Amino acid sequence: MKQNSSKYLWGAAVFFLIAAALVSVYFQDGFGAFDQAGFALAKEVLSDELTIVLTVLTGLGGTKAIVALSGLLVLWLYWRGYRREAVIVAIVMLGAACMNEWMKNSFARERPVGHNLIARPDSYSFPSAHAMVSSVYYAILASLLPLMIPRSWAKWAAPLLYLLIVAIIASRVYLGVHFPSDVTTGACFAAGWYFLFRFARAKWGEAGKASYYPTFASSQK
Repeated sequence: MKQNSSKYLWGAAVFFLIAAALVSVYFQDGFGAFDQAGFALAKEVLSDELTIVLTVLTGLGGTKAIVALSGLLVLWLYWRGYRREAVIVAIVMLGAACMNEWMKNSFARERPVGHNLIARPDSYSFPSAHAMVSSVYYAILASLLPLMIPRSWAKWAAPLLYLLIVAIIASRVYLGVHFPSDVTTGACFAAGWYFLFRFARAKWGEAGKASYYPTFASSQK
């Protein structure tokens, strides 16, 4: 039985509008005070231990990691019989990545200087790909967990993935490679893409249909 998909489409529209408004603010007034406040907070919590942890976690949102993990997820979904979900994930991840790359090159905002705890990437800064693209992946993964592991485990694992999203986003500001406005705008775009995924899955996905492929989701019914 198909879910009501319209609520997800509305969710996508709301977050894309918020993200567009943030882009408008960037061009008109900038985020000077907001960005400075974010960096000030990062300096207050600075510690060697936290730097090590966030340096490791930020790697989980990098391009190579997300490309590899997305590919594995798509292959797993296809192999387990969720072929429409596999296509939807591939399209959403590719769409989010291409949009992010286009916006970075169009806005051409330089990375912050002066508080860099790791090497500054060569790419532009606005919006953050870690906040935009990796957040979409981990949010999608959280929603698909019931297909992969028992539901009793999924309800505990999903919040950990959401915490990972927050940690990756925060790490970019803490490590000094993104402005707070970069990650805030990226996160809003990510939410829009995530709700597009939920809309497409509710409307066209295979998870609600009988499958010859055994899954944890079907075994728990």
